[in-house]
Amino acid sequence: MKITYDKGVFIESNNMRILLDPIGIPSTKPDIVLLSHAHSDHARGIWQRQLSNIPKVMSPATRKILEKRKGKNLRNTIEICEGCELDYKDLRIYAASSGHCTGSLQFKLTVKDTDIAYSGDICLEERIILNKAEQLNCDVLILEATYGKPEYVFPKRSNLYRNILKWCKNSIEIFNKVFIGCRTLGTAQELTTLLSLSILADPIFTHPSITKINEVHEEFHHRLGRFISYHNTNDIEGIMLVPLNNVFKRNNFNAGVTTGWVIKSKRPGRFPLSSHADFQQLLIYAKNSNAEKIYTVYGFSNSLAREIKERLGIDAQSIK
Repeated sequence: MKITYDKGVFIESNNMRILLDPIGIPSTKPDIVLLSHAHSDHARGIWQRQLSNIPKVMSPATRKILEKRKGKNLRNTIEICEGCELDYKDLRIYAASSGHCTGSLQFKLTVKDTDIAYSGDICLEERIILNKAEQLNCDVLILEATYGKPEYVFPKRSNLYRNILKWCKNSIEIFNKVFIGCRTLGTAQELTTLLSLSILADPIFTHPSITKINEVHEEFHHRLGRFISYHNTNDIEGIMLVPLNNVFKRNNFNAGVTTGWVIKSKRPGRFPLSSHADFQQLLIYAKNSNAEKIYTVYGFSNSLAREIKERLGIDAQSIK
């Protein structure tokens, strides 16, 4: 078995070539493509013409998000839901919850007698919109390392929720208008629900790109609360959820930011709310997988591989 990174995670085993989360075209043509979720840094290669005739496995919600964004249908798609299995030639695929975002999955791939788990992006903490990631047991683990350095340890979610609501309440009293930057797929749905459950604002105003994802979430999961899409913020008062990149352009005090990357920030309105596992969660997942070999990928993959070796005594290496 050979595991490398080639425009996506590429697995070659027993004449089976598996491509996971493509961002382009690998040097070798895959037999099957698996997509963990719809974030562009995992999925932007899925539309490549060279992959059009290859079977592509993903959740129904992930497919809906991709097609809604692109405005056209994906070809040769096989839908799979959490807790389900499917067989493709000599490969067995099990799909598990990842807790990351609407439609996101992990995969356990069984080839002959070897179980290979691919985490995609995971969150091991219960969220008000999604269950935490299922712990997969395997022989070989391919583990995300987005926050794979020891300094990335996040506060408890209950504390983050409390601090976000407190900041919103204080800011609305001063400014009447509050912007919160968030990932359009992931924390945006979490914040829509959190704020809708509070009595701070009704409705929540959402950027059109967030509204689209919210609608897909409600179709496949559950209601998020009362939200309305906006196109012009000038005449609006209340709480507005905006794409993360948009809010970074604002330096005013009524603009909040939610991302794990602000863990070291002391500025008011910066909240390390992330749809990813933090460093401690990644170590826990690695240990409980019972894997004999771990490959780390994305983010701080070198750091996480080194920490897994030193702290857990498990053979680990980074792939890029």
